[in-house]
Amino acid sequence: MASVALREWTSVGPEDCAELASRRLAPGGSAWRLAQALTAGGRLTVRELADGLALQATSWVGRVTLDDLTITVRPKIPALPLMTLLRYAYGLRDLQLTETACYASEAGAFQDLLIAQLIAEASDLLARGLHSDYRRTAEVLVQPRGRIDLRAYAAGAGHARAALPCVHYPRTSDVPLNRALLAGLLFASGATRDVALRTRLHRLAARLDDVLTGSRGFLPGLDSDLLARARRTIDRRTAHYRPALTLIEMLLRGMAMSFDDPRPDLQLDGMLFDMNAFFQALLSRFLRAHLADARLVDEHRLRGVFAYDSRHNPRGRRDPAPRPDFAVVREGSVVALLDAKYRDLWEQSLPPEMLYQLAIYALTQPGENPVSIILYPSVTESAQDQVVGFRGVLDGIAKARVILRPVHLLRLDGLLRARSGVEAERGGRRWWRI
Repeated sequence: MASVALREWTSVGPEDCAELASRRLAPGGSAWRLAQALTAGGRLTVRELADGLALQATSWVGRVTLDDLTITVRPKIPALPLMTLLRYAYGLRDLQLTETACYASEAGAFQDLLIAQLIAEASDLLARGLHSDYRRTAEVLVQPRGRIDLRAYAAGAGHARAALPCVHYPRTSDVPLNRALLAGLLFASGATRDVALRTRLHRLAARLDDVLTGSRGFLPGLDSDLLARARRTIDRRTAHYRPALTLIEMLLRGMAMSFDDPRPDLQLDGMLFDMNAFFQALLSRFLRAHLADARLVDEHRLRGVFAYDSRHNPRGRRDPAPRPDFAVVREGSVVALLDAKYRDLWEQSLPPEMLYQLAIYALTQPGENPVSIILYPSVTESAQDQVVGFRGVLDGIAKARVILRPVHLLRLDGLLRARSGVEAERGGRRWWRI
């Protein structure tokens, strides 16, 4: 099997890579349909040229297989700092870091990092004891237990038998949380090619299945409904299950063809992870925790920016309302609009659509020469603010500014490892200060 590796936001073609030269995808075949879906969804652009295939990566990283070609898209940030930031962004626990380091050095095994973390979470849950709860059970017992079900007894009074219908509440571990965990472990075993990881997943699943005696033979497949049912049962007693469910959901979504309908029957042959969603989650948690003199509002709706003319809106559609990723609010007023873009704008050009979007955000703000801010990831120490001015075409007068502000991921990783509250608070303020 041939393999090709490239970094996020880079491209490779037949002139650069022998594995892509003269390669074709059979029209209408499964690999061809998968390539079309990946391109249409903006995850990975696959183009057929006269001399072979061309690939262009975006913000999605991971590994996918087309026929006998394995394509690996690697994140720019090293695996260990990335895992620290992932744990922080999604509220995962720092479990078995040394084991994670083993998979961090393996090329293209991004999903294996998530699976290694899932194994650590599941092992910890089994070690501390699985959650169990009381379940209402109605059955006919020779040795009565609980209370006698008088209605059932009266209905069967004509049948002589040495048993009584009872309703009792035995404690069981066969609850939605544990069923979702078991389904997630089995699902993850199909997402990795690492034999050691797969073996550990099956061993954990076997231990869990021994406890869930009621699940044998009819365990449902993993889907978003099963995870939703499990999440609804989380309370203060079961909050420690949340990281494992988050990891399972990340794997499920990463292997789904449709992000909005992550079902097992729509799986990729591989996994792709949306780094843009991760970056937004990371910034949201960090800013929310370290804005001492303001508060953060995610996806704040800007009402009144656009409005249909009431005389020319025959379909009766609602007014469009832009939603910046973050609004910084102080004393009830918006003082800054921020948008997270997972694209290193220090090393790569600013796409026009990003500039136009942020220019509109800036123009919604009061005052002279208003500002909006793009927060983007960078691993370049010398990266600094870049400012794009917006001027009137006829008068040349400055109307607004868009600031391109780097978030130094390796520096942020250091802050999180050191748990330096003062430095983190300074960083949080610096990201939105104008």
